[in-house]
Amino acid sequence: MSTPVRAGGGWGSSWLMLALAVLTPALPMAVVSAASASAPSTVANAAASADQTGAGTAEPKPAATKPKPVATKPKPAATKPKPAATKPRPAATKPTAAATKPKPVAAKPGPALTTPSSTATPPRAPVAAKPGPALTTPSGTATPPRAPVAAKPGPALTTPSGTATPPRARGAAKPVLPGGMTRRVPSQAESRATALRAAVDSARVPAGLGVAWAPVARLNGVPVVGVNDLARLLGATKFWRADVRKIVLRSGEHRLAFTVDNPFVLVDDRTVQLEHMVVLRSGELQIPVEFMRQLPQDGTWPRLAYDADSRQLRIAPAAGFVGAPRVETRGALTVLVVPSEHAGVAAVTGQSRARFRLRVAGALAGALPDSLPDDGLVRDLQVSPVPGGLTFELALDPAAVGWRLERDPVAGRVELTFGRIAQGFQPFATEGAPGPRLLRTVVLDPGHGGSDAGVREGGVEEKALTLELARMVAEELLQRGHVRAVLTRRDDQDLTPDARAETANRAHADAVLSLHFETLPDARATGRLAWCPPARPSGSAPPAAGLVALVPWRDIALERAVESRGLAESVTAALERRGFGPTSVRERLPLALVGVQAPGVLLECGTLTNADERARLLAPGGLRALAVAIAEGVLSWQRNP
Repeated sequence: MSTPVRAGGGWGSSWLMLALAVLTPALPMAVVSAASASAPSTVANAAASADQTGAGTAEPKPAATKPKPVATKPKPAATKPKPAATKPRPAATKPTAAATKPKPVAAKPGPALTTPSSTATPPRAPVAAKPGPALTTPSGTATPPRAPVAAKPGPALTTPSGTATPPRARGAAKPVLPGGMTRRVPSQAESRATALRAAVDSARVPAGLGVAWAPVARLNGVPVVGVNDLARLLGATKFWRADVRKIVLRSGEHRLAFTVDNPFVLVDDRTVQLEHMVVLRSGELQIPVEFMRQLPQDGTWPRLAYDADSRQLRIAPAAGFVGAPRVETRGALTVLVVPSEHAGVAAVTGQSRARFRLRVAGALAGALPDSLPDDGLVRDLQVSPVPGGLTFELALDPAAVGWRLERDPVAGRVELTFGRIAQGFQPFATEGAPGPRLLRTVVLDPGHGGSDAGVREGGVEEKALTLELARMVAEELLQRGHVRAVLTRRDDQDLTPDARAETANRAHADAVLSLHFETLPDARATGRLAWCPPARPSGSAPPAAGLVALVPWRDIALERAVESRGLAESVTAALERRGFGPTSVRERLPLALVGVQAPGVLLECGTLTNADERARLLAPGGLRALAVAIAEGVLSWQRNP
């Protein structure tokens, strides 16, 4: 023990100082000696160091090294973290009496926050960004760098399952397609431009009678058309390659190739990229309709258009368009005006007042007039589509005497004029008296038979097809009009023209139909043709009054020529209404009607050399539909409206 230093207080004061030095470690931290104010700084530093290492109970030393009571009490300013630098909220980081370290507080998502602990809460940002500078906590350890402020997320995207995916931040990577390709997301301006293009396309290829179209569906918001409907529109043949999941459409010299889950399309010898991929749904490829804008615009490809309102993909007809017809009265004349892009090919195909028919090329882009002039000669107007064009059928007033057809290709219109005088007009076909006709028995004559096979095309024989068609027409006449039908042959046998005429005369036929199919040099040609005896044979004169006229056998059919013409007009009109046009009527006595005493028509029911026509007839229900149209025409002739 060292000798105490006397400071003028005597031994009593010295002993008091010694007792305080010995008892100081056991006193509470709140006791403060009056001598602490004069203690050297080295003593305070030593006491602080002893308190931190747990050696606060060491034996007392001389004044130079003796710890002072004040050194063991932590100063609030030295150990309490500064609110601005070390804690987000003062209440959460205030130290307690039992410990010197405050409890850390969990930081909310967003920018990194520094807690009084040795670690920092990492930020949660939608998109990883470039790290910023590291921050240092009060403990001296470095915290993870704080990420910059995250970019504002864009609108949420919808997946094919219908669930919403997290929004993609602006500036993030573009969607990646299979194979590492990126898909460009169209902007709002591009979307508006697409809508405008759809409106323009709809105007270029408007909906109308005779305009072929295919339904358009929406797949994940993308308008698509089935590849089968697309092939039908283009008249293309399909070739599927399962090894590469590719389908090729061929139409003439043109070719389209689509691959599943691939945005690239082969157009002839050119490769184009679509904004959306071709996908496979329910076993059929779905083609984005945007591909149509990638087709060449040089006129070699058909003109396609997508109508977003009606959800139709339409194709412009090769023959162009026909505008809305109008009926005008010009004094004593009544004029039908038809706008047409191909006015030069318009033709009259029926010349009776009851069913006057005008055929024009193209599809109807307008509509029929709501009403007709009361003082005009046109009482009714109907239109029906035929391959490559339209047929307008008119019912005329009996006061109409003649007609005249004028074509103006430069102005793009056709004018059909009806007059009340014969001068300058062509006469109508001779007609019988109006009113219902007696129709109890119809004789159906299937052409050819036996050794005479008729036309052979595509594995089909005309003699077999006409026999099957005659049986179906007989069934329809019986069911629809309770009319009995007699067939000149019911099996494959040879028949002479005289035998056929004799069968018809013995059956007391009220009408005779000789059924045939034809062949044409042009494999693309199609249509139906009705032959009937001429109503005005040249060189003929009526018999003198009171005399019995002897008519040659071959000319007996001419006696019923007017009714035969009416039957031909009625049947061909029914065929066109049922979509079996175009049709035409020609006046010439066919061999099959020589010697027939009833009104008769030889009907060429189709063209077997046309592959599409042949496929339509051989399809399920194809021949039955033709039989229905023929039966309706016969029954309409019987009603004779």
